[in-house]
Order: sequence, then structure tokens, then C-alpha cells
Amino acid sequence: MAKRAIPEINAGSMADIAFLLLIFFLVTTTMDKDTGMLRQMSVKIDVPDNIEIDVRKRNLMKIRANAQNQIMVRTDLTEIPDIKEKIDMFYRANMVSETDGEFPEYLPVNKYTCDTSIAAIDKYLEATEDPAVIEFKMAERSEWEKRLMVINTLKGPYREMHRSAAIQIELQTKTHYDILIAIMNEIKSAINDIRDEKAKEIYGIPYRTMVQKRDLDGKGTLYKDEIALIEVLVPERIVELKPADLQ
Repeated sequence: MAKRAIPEINAGSMADIAFLLLIFFLVTTTMDKDTGMLRQMSVKIDVPDNIEIDVRKRNLMKIRANAQNQIMVRTDLTEIPDIKEKIDMFYRANMVSETDGEFPEYLPVNKYTCDTSIAAIDKYLEATEDPAVIEFKMAERSEWEKRLMVINTLKGPYREMHRSAAIQIELQTKTHYDILIAIMNEIKSAINDIRDEKAKEIYGIPYRTMVQKRDLDGKGTLYKDEIALIEVLVPERIVELKPADLQ
């Protein structure tokens, strides 16, 4: 009896089928993305022991979040969407004139103040050899040079938020990271809205637009001076405290 021939399986197209399946799964599969935020790392500032910094209560906006992800802005229990309005008030309350003692002071800055402050710092630097003090004072001198640049550009004095004024964020170790991201987004949105208004008032173009065009510029020099001026007028001062182990 003749043996029956076993039919062969044509495997010539198996590689094509496998490749098509791979493409299918790559296109249709979704992967969870970690939530994050593009931002510069916080910089630790070491203040020499012989230099005192006095921060008045009115100049500090405390934002705290506990282990249950509840948020407190100063003494008010606050929802995330309401943070932006509170930050806006923190900046604007006394921007034009001194009207509210609960919010940061704004001080007049003129050329004489800048020149005398820079001269005083230079004299202080001549009398010290402490590296920490020198570094701190050089940073302070740089800030006064920026103020002088603003005065020269605006051709006159301006009002500036008190240099000790800041937004302080304090989380607990069990606070969800998404809460920090949401808080930071609200803070930055409020600050950038004010910067947009200032930039349009002075240059006729929003701050965010200038930043976008600078970032697209190959050299990164486009609108460099204009952006620096707006950031002096509307500073972003955010202090993040080390998370606490409280409940």
C-alpha cells in the first residue's frame, strides 16, 4: 500500500503576518504615563549666620497640604481651582498703591537707591573674606543691577514687591505628588497671567509669547532683555519646604 504524502505547510508568509501583528499591537496598545511637570530643580540657598532676613507675615503666602490631600492657603481650607485667585490677590493687592496690610509691601525703586545699594555691597565685599558671604552678596548685587536695568529701560522709578515676599509650599510625606503638580500649575498660571499683562503694557506682546519665541530661537537671545525685565517686575518666588512626617 502506497504511503500517503503529508502536505507541507507554506511558512513563507509567516514573517509578514508576525510583522503585521506587531504593528497592530504597537498601534492599538495604550500605556499609562507618569504625571510630571517640567521645571527647574529647587536651589538650596545658604544664608550666612551673620546676615539676617526679616520676613513679615504679610509678605508670606503659605500653602500647605496634609496626608489627606487637603490644602490650606494661609488659614483658609482651599480647593485647587481657587488657589490661582489667591495668588493673583497676593501679587496685585498693593501693586499700584499701598491699600491692604494683609498682603505684600511694594516699595519704590529708583536710580539713587540702586546706586547706593550697589556701592554699599561693594564696600561690604572689600571688608570680608568669607566665601559664603561673598557669594551671597554677589547674588544680591546682581539683583540690584537688574533693578537698575529696569529703571533705565522704563526711564524712571517703579514699584517692586518686597524682596522677602514669597510663596511657601509645605507638604507632608504622604501628600500625593499630583497635589504638588496642581498647586504649582495654579501658582505659575497666576504669575504668568500678570506677566502677560505687564508685557503687553510695556512691549505690546504677552510674556508667554516672548518666552515661546525665545525658546524657538536657535541662540535663545530673542526677547532676552524684555523677559528679564518682566521677571523683575513680577518675580516668581516659590519656596518648597522639606516634607514633614505629620498626619
